[in-house]
Amino acid sequence: MKTKRLLIIIYFLLLSISTFAQLNPVQNLYFQQTYQYGNTLCPNFNCYTLTWSAPSASTNTLIGYYIYKNNTPYAFTSLTSASCDGINPCNYSDFYQSLPFWLSVRAVYDTDSLISEASDSVYIHDVMIGIDDINVKTFSLIKNPIRVNECISLFIPQGETENCLIQIISPNGQIVMEYNITNVGNSVVTLPCSQLKQGLYFISLKKDKMKYSTKLVIQE
Repeated sequence: MKTKRLLIIIYFLLLSISTFAQLNPVQNLYFQQTYQYGNTLCPNFNCYTLTWSAPSASTNTLIGYYIYKNNTPYAFTSLTSASCDGINPCNYSDFYQSLPFWLSVRAVYDTDSLISEASDSVYIHDVMIGIDDINVKTFSLIKNPIRVNECISLFIPQGETENCLIQIISPNGQIVMEYNITNVGNSVVTLPCSQLKQGLYFISLKKDKMKYSTKLVIQE
């Protein structure tokens, strides 16, 4: 009888945890891959930056983040970024192992037994090779059209500025996604687009006083 009563108490305790837990996910997942020829601090000369925004306030205590490759935890961090910048020794030098994979970030609360869902993910399919040989004057879409839930991949060539603004705009002029990009220069920027439905969009890139735009088609 005592065992049965204990099991009932444990059941309702677990039920209350799942009912009242606020496991808010991270937001604004962003991945940038930059080719820096001769930079041996980056694996295969491929430097990268993975960033995200902290989740909205929760009743649970946020202790950090798990970076996932596909559905397998790859690394834990208390920061909102993971990078290999080519300046300092890289803490994630094995990042490009097991290509290709879907990359996602999940918030960890209280203990590692309370983990949020992933609100978005990006697809890392390969490393860049010989980018210096590519002659592109403005940014270009690596693939167009794409399918619903497929990532948007842009190539941004070396320019006179290190920063730019990328906006994804609906046909009625509404800005549906916006990213500030730093350290621009022979970069492939990968953006999740799970919130975008089938249809036509415009991608705008602003650098200093210059503005470039191109069309993006999303299919079922």
